[in-house]
Amino acid sequence: MVRAFIGLSSTVAAPSNVEPNTLTNAVGLAQLSTDTTQLYIVYGGSSAQAAIGLGTNFPPMPSTGATGGAVYNLTLFSAGSENGIIYYRVERVGTSFFVEGTLVPSVVGTQTPAATTLLAHRAWRCNNATALAVGIDIVSVYIETDQ
Repeated sequence: MVRAFIGLSSTVAAPSNVEPNTLTNAVGLAQLSTDTTQLYIVYGGSSAQAAIGLGTNFPPMPSTGATGGAVYNLTLFSAGSENGIIYYRVERVGTSFFVEGTLVPSVVGTQTPAATTLLAHRAWRCNNATALAVGIDIVSVYIETDQ
């Protein structure tokens, strides 16, 4: 089954065949190999946290023959004055479907990345242990700071 992650991460190493909900110092949109019905928000500081399911209005791409699939906008925001709090919004383009929420850690640095952790854009997709090519399309990346 397919695994994918699009978001922010402190990791600079090549992606490996891991479940995105096990990533640390990361926050983003993910496809888990154990679920073909929905996408997830995954996040964690020094410890990965439970993935947040987005529901069946946010289907992942199938494992093979994926063309003309759903397109999503992912928005992540964290104000410098709100240490560890992350706001997220996922929109399914061409529909009225969206999900938004706030990740509020009780322990900053453990549940969400610490303010001192450098995060950068990261996107990857793999098909688990199957030796077939996979693809991912990135339409745009926009980064803005309020500082």
